[in-house]
Amino acid sequence: MNLVIFSIDNVDLDEEAQGVLNSFYVFTDLINTVGSRRLYQGIINNINRLEDQTNEDGRITYGLRTTFSNVNPVIIGVWNQDGTQYGQTRTLDEEGNEFITGTSIYPFKPTKYLSLMPDEITYDAEGNMISTKRPTQVYQLKKFAGWGDLRFE
Repeated sequence: MNLVIFSIDNVDLDEEAQGVLNSFYVFTDLINTVGSRRLYQGIINNINRLEDQTNEDGRITYGLRTTFSNVNPVIIGVWNQDGTQYGQTRTLDEEGNEFITGTSIYPFKPTKYLSLMPDEITYDAEGNMISTKRPTQVYQLKKFAGWGDLRFE
């Protein structure tokens, strides 16, 4: 399983479309809506379902990007359970120093992610909102139990 952060156009998915989206993922969560785009985070049950696949008989199984092409899906990033980007591997040398090897298959798009992140809200002691501002750097919005911190580089 892999964690996928993606965006689609800000449209309401009907029950059938939502069911199809859910079939791609073990879990999806709408994180934020900014203007004409929605930001989602989900755990995909089969990474190969992002792209179209052709079996040995020539039959095509359409992936998420084709199935939802009408809502312009953008893959913002894909991560392994240890927090490395999909295509990268975390290794330790004999002294315990961490090294990341490999190349991300779906390189993280920090500008797109930052543009869709929720506003940062400041509250007073009574819990009343006193200000909001746009985030200026990327950070992990949600973390799943048993999953590592996401590496954005």
